Amino acid sequence: MTPFKDNECTFPTWKSNFNRRHSQQRVAIENAFGLLKQRFRRLYFVDARTVEQSCYIVMAACVLHNFCNDERDFLQELTSLRHDDDVGNNASEGDFDCNQPGYAQALRDLREERRHDLQQFESTSDSLDKFFYDLLKISSSYSDLCKHYRAFLEAKKKRDLQESMQVRKRCIDEEVECLKKKKKKLEVAVAELTASADSYAEKAETTSDLTWIIKSNSLRKSAKSKAQEILNIDLEAQKNKHEQPKGFLIKWKGCSKWECTVEPNKNLNNACLRELTHPRKSLDRRLEAASEAFVYAVQNQLFNSRQSSGLIKVHIDLDICRWVFQGKGKQLEKGWLLCDEQDFGKLGLPFGWYTRETKLGNVVSLEFPVRVKGTVTRRKVSKRFPDGFPIETLQVFIVTRMVAADL
Repeated sequence: MTPFKDNECTFPTWKSNFNRRHSQQRVAIENAFGLLKQRFRRLYFVDARTVEQSCYIVMAACVLHNFCNDERDFLQELTSLRHDDDVGNNASEGDFDCNQPGYAQALRDLREERRHDLQQFESTSDSLDKFFYDLLKISSSYSDLCKHYRAFLEAKKKRDLQESMQVRKRCIDEEVECLKKKKKKLEVAVAELTASADSYAEKAETTSDLTWIIKSNSLRKSAKSKAQEILNIDLEAQKNKHEQPKGFLIKWKGCSKWECTVEPNKNLNNACLRELTHPRKSLDRRLEAASEAFVYAVQNQLFNSRQSSGLIKVHIDLDICRWVFQGKGKQLEKGWLLCDEQDFGKLGLPFGWYTRETKLGNVVSLEFPVRVKGTVTRRKVSKRFPDGFPIETLQVFIVTRMVAADL
């Protein structure tokens, strides 16, 4: 944590207290680390290591420092041993009093014992160096294991996604096969109903009995309803075949649009799934922005005198599109929706938004119904966003006509 800068006219008391405590703690930590450096020279090279390795080295140094403080007397004897040994080596036999029996031999035995302790201390120092080396080796292997584990998690995530997509594809294929079988049964039923209706019509012509006409019309009505079911089955099969959803684009609260993610159905709770079927009204400012963008795109297309008919793409969020067109229009194939003028009522468009007057006084107008469809794409605009930037658009396919001015 960094201290507060004293650049305000009225510096609060709590900030000054924090800076004072921060400076005291920083000085204490620096003094403690300096003390450790004096005892363990290897700490001078901590900056060249990674953060994890540095933490392990400092913790080991703290443990050894506490051990040295607990065994202070033993270590003082070992550190003073080398000085006594040097003094003993420089002394000559004349420095000892030979009149005292056993004094020289006792001194030699003491020096030999201390020399043995010094050798043990040096071997302990070598073992400490080996301990630090093993510690660095373990920390580096730990970082490698972390990298391998992260790679394993990424591979597992991709594998699970592929398996879920395969299961989804298998389920869709089974649904398509069931729809095909149902379609065959309906086609046979339609053929039988049509043949029966034709036979009843022939009987009505020969017998001049209206009862056969009524039966024939009822059978034709049933055949027509079953033909409509066949058409719906074809649309459903095409939708399952060409539009296999890979997931839903999720906008996280408090995050930007480029931080959106595509989540499968199993990762969504009931509240998110309810938003898809029962969308709520958006904020007024978002709805106004969507309405303005839609009117501008339509008027800009109508202003094109050469080719006013065609496809219009408007950047509108899909949650607004779902709320506007919920329960509106007629569903077509490949996600298209056939809408009339009154189906755009929730956008709050101005009067005459679908017309434009030319310089000659003629009026260019849209021909209703029009086809609309909400789409989302993840376009890769740069390498900074490898998953692509989500772009939500409302596609409107329009046909225009010219209305002559009254003279």
